Formats: sequence, structure tokens, C-alpha cells
Amino acid sequence: THNEQQGSNSCSSTPSVNRSGHMHGHTNFGSTEKEVVAERKKEARLAASRTVEAEKTADVVIPRSSEAAEMAKRIATAVSGSLEKHIQDKLLNSGSNTEITPFLYITSHVATSLDEKRMYPAIESLLAFISVAINQAHEQITKATDTSFSQPLPRSLATPNQFDRKPAGADSNHRIDMALNTKHVPSAIVDENSKQDSQRPDYSDMLAVLEAKGSVDKQDDAYAQLIEYSRNIYSHQHNRRFVWGLTVCRNTLRICILQNDALVASPPVDLKSTEGRLALVKWCTNVSLCDEDQLGYDSTIYFNDAKRRWEIKVFDDASAEEDTFKVFEILTCMRVAERVFGRHTRCFRCREIDDSGNSSTLSEDLSRLTLEEICELGNVLVKDAWAHTDRDAEDGSSRDEIALLNDINRALGDRTELSGRFPTVLAAGVVRLQGSDGQLHLDTVDDVLAAAKQELPADKVHQRVHKRIAMTPIGKNLREVQCVDELIIAAADAMEVHSAISKGCQILHRDISSNNILIRRSNDTGRVNGILIDYDCALRTGNDNEPDRTCRPDMTGTLPYMSIGNLSQSSVARTVLDDWESIIYVLCWLGTFGVNYGDEVLHQVEDNAKRGTPAIYSWRTGTPINIAEAKRTDMHSQEYFQIRIVDRFIRKPEYTPLQFLVDELREKLFDNPNVSGLARGAMVAPNTSFGNKRNAEVNDNHWDSKCDKDERDRFVRRASCADLIADDLLEVMIQARNEAVSRLYESGK
Repeated sequence: THNEQQGSNSCSSTPSVNRSGHMHGHTNFGSTEKEVVAERKKEARLAASRTVEAEKTADVVIPRSSEAAEMAKRIATAVSGSLEKHIQDKLLNSGSNTEITPFLYITSHVATSLDEKRMYPAIESLLAFISVAINQAHEQITKATDTSFSQPLPRSLATPNQFDRKPAGADSNHRIDMALNTKHVPSAIVDENSKQDSQRPDYSDMLAVLEAKGSVDKQDDAYAQLIEYSRNIYSHQHNRRFVWGLTVCRNTLRICILQNDALVASPPVDLKSTEGRLALVKWCTNVSLCDEDQLGYDSTIYFNDAKRRWEIKVFDDASAEEDTFKVFEILTCMRVAERVFGRHTRCFRCREIDDSGNSSTLSEDLSRLTLEEICELGNVLVKDAWAHTDRDAEDGSSRDEIALLNDINRALGDRTELSGRFPTVLAAGVVRLQGSDGQLHLDTVDDVLAAAKQELPADKVHQRVHKRIAMTPIGKNLREVQCVDELIIAAADAMEVHSAISKGCQILHRDISSNNILIRRSNDTGRVNGILIDYDCALRTGNDNEPDRTCRPDMTGTLPYMSIGNLSQSSVARTVLDDWESIIYVLCWLGTFGVNYGDEVLHQVEDNAKRGTPAIYSWRTGTPINIAEAKRTDMHSQEYFQIRIVDRFIRKPEYTPLQFLVDELREKLFDNPNVSGLARGAMVAPNTSFGNKRNAEVNDNHWDSKCDKDERDRFVRRASCADLIADDLLEVMIQARNEAVSRLYESGK
């Protein structure tokens, strides 16, 4: 969500949000913590079972510059030789099981499985030896006269000394086995030199997680745990693009990359063998020498030491020059990347920096300001996300959010009545990273995984492009409304601009949700208006030069608010009616759980009074088909809708107008009197009803009369007259907004 949460603005770390906020964030609104944890565990296990194996996974960190790559090879060779000599000396001369040899000892003398806790110090000793040896080898090689690479070592691996600990910033009780960090990284999120070794691991500065298992049979368990931990790394490190992980199952090592769509893992190597240990040595050496973006960091989000502020670059694809960009000062993070897979969307509240390097307002000492005062300084939202481009390749620009927003700005920019209700783009483009090879790299999945790209199946590891958009205005979370009438106003504003975009730009939003409608309150009058945001799922319609993707089964949106046709992946063309169905679900959801945070507490009290589990709970659990069937039942008749949904709204008089509104919207969408009986209702069977007789005759006065007379699918018939039904729905919303404004004015709010 784009809601603003209390957070640190210390110059020593990226602007952060409440560390535990994402567990109870709007994404999981209506879910208990226990339910969220269970769902995450299920998601991680499913993803672990779909792990992609690629032989060259570890090669992703091979330095880009030829000089650094050559140095890495020489260091790895030297370290491997030193490691093998050390092992032989210890085993042959003394039989000692000290230092790094415990790992070999314990993995050789246990029959089946191994106690994980015995593995921790053994693995740490192995990593510590490698880290020290890398530094020594680098120093020795750079003193030689025949090397062209004489730069200082960019970083070195910091070995863990805390095992099986719950990291700082964790949003659950999970304990990680080991955290790997690096030292002396110039633009890393936190300067490791300021950390005390005695501190527990911290998700805000973690390079990688190592998960150990005593048996090779627990490999999928290790993968699942890495996947769960990566969520916290993404949510705490706002300049993190992908995450590294290692698993050691007994003596078997795998090096993993957790990226947007899958966990990619190297084939297993045996750490009891010279070849297996060499694989680990090479990875550790490359980590010490590669570009920072190869570790998963984003060098276009950085701390400006001279100005003592965090800055972010937004490239402008509208410019003729490839490297044209605008720089913004980051004031706070409004949305974290809290999901394991997907777009990893982040949103930052910023202010623009002019050509002289000054912010658009005075450079205040942010540490002395409250969060509210900080937010007043910034009027620019920078959205950072990894857009899925497989469909873009087929549809041209039909799924390109930047192109869609530019079209909307051109078409509606002069309509003053819609001003401030959709994003105005200031700059937008694909993120570009400067490599040590002197090249400017477009930040794409293909570039990130270039070393292993040929091995990766396209159906599991999709092509994504890292895009960034600077826009205005900035809104607050929909649940910041002070009353039901403000919710009605915001929803009506959003659907009014939705209608204008659909008609004027032929663009279908396709993700109407409580996350994607914001509010903006006037400083002068205190009145709110709604803003419709997030066009990631939007699609062009009605373009004869492009394929009609609205007819393709394509489940997009936010689960509790998806339309029945969307959930069931119907072949019926997606229309504006799917989005109108979604706004009904949004209003019902907020009516049940509370339009704001205060009423959410009231809902919990009522729920504890044993009114029984609301039927609306079935909109968020189970398979999409199960949810679709539940919604068919709930929406099919006014009687069922009233009993199962509306009667469970918060028991406060001010919710009555919201009950009337959703009743009327449901009637106009599912039982519109201007369509025939064949087009009414929500059930699959054409004449099914709950106490309502439906006239199956079709005459010329019915809006669906042009539909095939033998067509029995209600949704097909309604789709044939979608624009007319949508006009009815908008009229209802506008009337409800006018009445809400009148009530607020009369009450003096």
C-alpha cells in the first residue's frame, strides 16, 4: 500500500518503514497473523518444489571487467591450493578436528543424518578460512609486477558468529541458521564497520542467508526456508534487486539466487571433495571482486555523502539521450517490497533535485522533523517495480505502464474536473546500471542472469524489466478516510476517472482494489478526493493494430476483489464490468472489516461476539475457482447478497448509506432491468435463482438484444452491452457521492 508509516530517516541506512508493519499490511487486510504465516509457508513450499537448476548460477557474480575476472581466477586458484594444503596437513600430521576440519570429520562419521547445530561452527570455520585466504592472496598478487589489476579489494566476506538466531527486523519467529555479510562495501546499505560483532543478524544489511540441514533429503525444506527469509530482506533493503542464498545439506552445497519468479539453484557439489570446495572458493572470491549490482544491490539508489541524503535516479525514456535522468531526494519509503515473488514494487516519497544539486525546498535536517513534517516536504512519488514483459513482447505496448500513463496524461491532462485523480508523470524509464566494464546495462532479468540465461526455462523464469516512474500527486491509504462518506467520495472519484480512461483512452485498469485507490485531503477545505493508481495490470482495448488480449484467459488483480470471470479465467472478454464488480467487492470488504483502522477494531469486537464467520471470508481463501463459486452465490440474488454480505457490515448508523450503495450497484450490474432475464444473475445455469423469477424472453428494448439469441452465458450477454451498464453504475456512484458531500457539509465535517 501507499500508506505512510512511522520510520527511521537516519542517514546511515535507507529510509525505512515500521519493521513489523508488513505482517499486518493492507495486502493481508482481514487475515490473522496465523493465517498469513500459514499462507506464506504454503507459498514457500510450493515455490521450493519448482526450483530451477542451472549449472552457471554461481557465475552470475563473475566480475564484468576482464582485469577483475582474471584477478578472481588467480585468487581462487591460490586460495584453493592453500585450503587443500591446510586440510592435508591437519588430517595427516595431527588428525586434528579443529578449525576447518570439523566439517570433514562430522560429515564422514555420521551414518544418516546430522545434528544441524554441530554443522554451524564447522561451516563458519570453512568460510572464515576462505575469507582470510582471499585477502592474503589478493595482497600477494597485487604486489607482483605482472598484474594489471592493482586495485584494493572492493569487499571481503564477513563470516557469521551468531547461529540459529532470530534476525533483527524479522516479522515472524523464524530463526535463520547463518547470515552472510560483506565488509568495506562503499555504497552498501549499512557500513559494516559500524556493526559490533556481538550483534545478532539484521535483515537490513544481510547479503545472503545460509541454511544448513543434517540430511540431503531435506533439500526442499532448505529451499523453502530461504524463500521465506528473502521476503524480509526485500522489505528491509529498499535497494535490493535479488537475493543470494546458500544451502548445505549434510555435505552438499548449492548456491542460489532468489529472483522475481523463481529460486534458481546451482547443481549440488560435495564439500568433502576438492572440486566442491573449489566451487565455494570461486563464489566467495567473485563476491569480493564483482560489481555491487551483481550482489543484488541497486547502485541508482545511493547515499550522497556530501549532501547527507539518500537519492534515487529516474531515467527518462522520453529523452533522445540514453542516459538522461532526473535525481530525487528520498524522504521516506511508502511501500516496501514485501512479497517473495512478483514485481517487488516499492514506492518512495521524494522531492526533486535541481541542476545545481539542491532539493526543490531547503535541505532541512530531517532527523529533527516528525514524519508528518517530512511528508509535507515531498510531493513526488517514485514507483520502482520489475514489470513482466513476456506479454509486452506479444502486445506491443499494450501492457507497458509507462506508455499507458503517458497516453492517459495526453488524453486527460486538460480535463480540470479530473485533475489530481490520476498520476501525472514527471519522468519514467528503464533503470540503467553502470558496470565496471564501462557499459550502461539495462536492468532486466536477462541481464542479471546473463551467465545462466541459456539454461533457464522461459515458463519459469520470465523476462522482466526494472522500471521507475516519478509522478505526482501523492495520496494516502484509502483507510485513512475519517468516515464512510469519505470512502464513498473517494471510490466515486476513482471510478469516474476509470470511466474517463476507459472511454477516452481505451484502457482497462483491471486491478481495482483497496490498495489502488488513494485519498488526498485538501489543506484548505479538508475535503478528500480519490486517486486511481497502479496501471501495472492495465491493458489497451479496441486497437485494431494489436491483438485483443481482453479475450484471453488471464487472471490479474487482487484476490478478494477479482471478478467472477477473472477468478474462473473465463474466455469471456474482460470489460469495464469486471472492474465495476471489483469496486463492489472493495466496498463490501471495507464495510465488513471497517472503512478505517478505528472501525477495524470495532469489527474485531463484533467478531469476538460470536456472530459467526462472515461469508465474505470465503473471498480470500481456497482456490480461485472456489472463490468464484462463493461469489456467484453471494451476488446471484438480492436476498442472498443481503443475508450473506450486507447484514455483516459494521453495526454503525453511518454504514447505512454504504449498504444502500452496494445494494444498488449489485442490482445495476447483476440484475439491471434494462437487460433480459438471460443476462441477469451470477450462476452458471441460465435459469437458476434464489426465489426470484427471471424473464428469459429477449426483446428489442433489452440492451443485450444484439447478442446471439441462443447465448445462455449471462456474462457474455452482459459483456455485449458493457458500456451501457457501466454508465448506469457510474450514475449510481455519482449520485451517492453527491449525497455523501451533502451529508458531510450539513454535519460540518
